[in-house]
Amino acid sequence: PGLRNDPIFFHCSIPDQHSRIRAFVVSLNHRFRIASDSPLLNPSQSQSVNAGTAKSYGAEVEIKHHIQKYLQWFAPFTYTKTKIENSVDPDQDGANVPFVPDYVANLGVTMILPWDLRISPYLHAVGKYYDSSSNSGRLKFGPYQTVDVKIQKLLFKRESFQTNLNI
Repeated sequence: PGLRNDPIFFHCSIPDQHSRIRAFVVSLNHRFRIASDSPLLNPSQSQSVNAGTAKSYGAEVEIKHHIQKYLQWFAPFTYTKTKIENSVDPDQDGANVPFVPDYVANLGVTMILPWDLRISPYLHAVGKYYDSSSNSGRLKFGPYQTVDVKIQKLLFKRESFQTNLNI
């Protein structure tokens, strides 16, 4: 009871033989929200209580391009904006939703190798985010970047499904 979500969603995809561009925009208005009341003594831990509403909107763009038959590059980017509205607790009013970074981006390549093996080294970038909805007591994290590698091996492939091992 009292839970309501009003999503607005737009999606666009432009595929061709060697490239794919995909984009979407989403907006959510949560009329009921569980938000952190105040940070506890340990960083990144909080106590949860019912509080106000949360609004969020964002956009994502992803580009993939096959350079050769066995090599492609990819670059997804996601932007998110969040805001808590809480007239009961002014310390939370106007704060960001905890643990939601303002952006996430990747840039990398995928090498498609024999024996159904794929290796994808990529740069992973994360924007700023907070550990609490308390404006006065929250900790800020980010931005930061890491270099990661995904290794994927196809184990089984049938007409209706496939099983992969990801490392």
